[in-house]
Amino acid sequence: MNAKKLVSGFFVALLAAALFVGAGAAADTIFVYENISNQDKYTGTWFLEGGNSQVTFSGDYLSGDNIKPGLYKQNATENADSVYISYPDARIEATANGASILGGTVQDDAVVTFNLYGITSGYEKVNESSFYLSFVDPDGTRTSMLGGVKGDIVDNNTITFNLTNATSAVKSGEWKVQANLKATGEVGQLVNATPSKYTYGATVYTFTIVDDDYDIAISADTVVMSNDFKVTLTGTPNSYARLYSFDSDASKIVPVSGQPGVDIGASLGVSTDVSNLKNGTWVKITDTGSKTVTLKINGDDGKYTIRAMFYTLNSSGFPVKLEDEEYTAKITVIEGEVTAEADKDFYYLGNDVTLTGTNTESDNIWFYIKGSNVDFQPLGNIKTSVKSDDSWEEEIDGSVFTNYDAGTYTIYAVSADLEAVQKTDSEKDVFEDLDEYLNDYSYATVSVALKQPFLSADLSATVVAQDSDLTISGTAESADQLMFYVFGNNKFASGTITVEDDGTFEEEIDIDEDDYATGQYFVVIQHPMYDKVFNVGPIYVKEDGTEVSTNPDYIQVGNKLNANIVENTEGSYEDVDVKTASSKILFNTGKRQSANAAEALCQALDTQNIDDIYVKASFIVATPTASMNPVSDIAKGSKLIVSGTSNMAEGEVVTVEMLSTAFAAIPKEAVNSASFMSVTTKVKEDGNWEVSIDTNGLNVDEYTLSATIGDIKTSAVIVKVTEGTPATPDTPANPDTPDTPVTPDTPDTPTEPSTPGFGALAALAGLGAVAVLLLRRE
Repeated sequence: MNAKKLVSGFFVALLAAALFVGAGAAADTIFVYENISNQDKYTGTWFLEGGNSQVTFSGDYLSGDNIKPGLYKQNATENADSVYISYPDARIEATANGASILGGTVQDDAVVTFNLYGITSGYEKVNESSFYLSFVDPDGTRTSMLGGVKGDIVDNNTITFNLTNATSAVKSGEWKVQANLKATGEVGQLVNATPSKYTYGATVYTFTIVDDDYDIAISADTVVMSNDFKVTLTGTPNSYARLYSFDSDASKIVPVSGQPGVDIGASLGVSTDVSNLKNGTWVKITDTGSKTVTLKINGDDGKYTIRAMFYTLNSSGFPVKLEDEEYTAKITVIEGEVTAEADKDFYYLGNDVTLTGTNTESDNIWFYIKGSNVDFQPLGNIKTSVKSDDSWEEEIDGSVFTNYDAGTYTIYAVSADLEAVQKTDSEKDVFEDLDEYLNDYSYATVSVALKQPFLSADLSATVVAQDSDLTISGTAESADQLMFYVFGNNKFASGTITVEDDGTFEEEIDIDEDDYATGQYFVVIQHPMYDKVFNVGPIYVKEDGTEVSTNPDYIQVGNKLNANIVENTEGSYEDVDVKTASSKILFNTGKRQSANAAEALCQALDTQNIDDIYVKASFIVATPTASMNPVSDIAKGSKLIVSGTSNMAEGEVVTVEMLSTAFAAIPKEAVNSASFMSVTTKVKEDGNWEVSIDTNGLNVDEYTLSATIGDIKTSAVIVKVTEGTPATPDTPANPDTPDTPVTPDTPDTPTEPSTPGFGALAALAGLGAVAVLLLRRE
């Protein structure tokens, strides 16, 4: 027989999910560490269906801690052989009186039947000869016995425990049970080398054994006011119990609606009022001998006693007591807690206010506000749900605060709907009896300062060259959009500006030469303020006065006769549209001089019946200019500083060129040469520019120097690069060094004259001309 031991080629972590098991199904099942020495067909590499894992068979059993359970195929073809690989496990079902006890309770005298199945539906039952049941009793002791009966699976994968006839005492409490594959080393069972952690089934089931006595138990000793708690009743299967309380706030203890077998008094003909424990609520015990009921208490904090009596039905179907004893359980109700905090110390009116906190008392938070001359009142009728971790968060829309003046306000986060509370107490006014209502519920307060929004705006320049951009930038709190207007001689333009989340904005206006003549222009930037409404705005019209546009969402450039400035004090804007039905024309831009039109707009915005604010500014459009400062001759090797000014926009490229007057053609791929130099820089914010040119690579010669900015070129100047050594700092003399004797001068050694260049020839020509003039004078 070939040795078959699994070599793991997995790239996955340990799976925490259901495992596939079952023998005789569409595919075989192999458990990790199961002896498969009788199965020769499992050789080579098999691949996980739908995954990227693979395994290689090479031994009598599979081993490893990182094997991913699932269906493996020998290759990718549709009809390829397949096998399920998983860790040892089986699905357990346990019933008593036809009902499952797993996760529930069972009487200590019940007959309990356990069945084993494949872990996934659709697979046959597991081999009963390979599995057995293992229990952990309420004391934590592991055992294979329950009531003196061993948990070996018998015919049809079934074993039955009759707890009434138990040969040993059955402990009450929570039990655990697992389906374990036997580890005898035989074929189909676990090998002896199986790690102990795999000798027990992967799935742990629980059930609780209770004695035949009647009982009532509460899930916790304490519960937060208005929260749920659970009461478990134990008694004769299919009997009945009545839950009630004599406490003063018993009417505020109510069963949560929608529970089967709860609030059934009306069907028994014993009660029609079952909404609280003051009158009592009837419950049916299940066929497993227990029933868990969820209750909610809305009363005051303190100790409460929940009571129960157990009943059966007589021949007439009417409840009669099983015994006269009353069973009780106590619970302490404590006040819940609400916390709240704001994400900022202050907000601008119109901005959203974000509040966060916790609430352990109820499932929702309601908000109220109080301030100077503002009585305690609901804040926008807002209700926020509390998350499962007791936290909550609410972003209150800024429009909720537009009816309040700037100032400091107290926001209340309350665990109850006080308006609903008021309706149950018609003789009281929630605003007059605030403290009395709040004392019944948990709440937290947050102090919030509301400030007036503001607008600041700057222009990128006061003088703008044609064909440059003018940038409007600044800060606008509590606004999503701004409007801007430009007025000039026979010129009107307007548009919108988007405000970023941090309150900053920036808008560029193209000062095109064809659209903006030289001259002065006035700018107005408008903020809609609290109501988010532009109460003054432009409507573009045809020459006959017909309105054609109410949404100038781009810069409108054209004849100023095309715009009416209107006021809207009713309704609201939709994407800065002016609703003309409720608007009136303030003036037409064509009937005002530029400065007058700008001032008329500002006066309209100054009106106190609207809340809009604005900033105004002006700028001058000028013909583009560029100049270069005077430049002196420079010794070769020194830095040549060239500077100048321009009214063009900051960042405009400046190109400075030096060209020898003896310039001849150079290779076209060269950028610079000994006779040519080109350097670039940019115009600074103040309009100045400057470059530094390294003259080390230049010839001693005469050069033409010029600068180009945009389409403008400065006048050229002549600068000479002369022979010479740049000045260097003096080196201090060493006083300790003796003087060196002076060497007598020696006659100069004649040198062969070099061929003069273009510059040298020009100099010689100049000397010759001077000589001629001197001769003529003589």
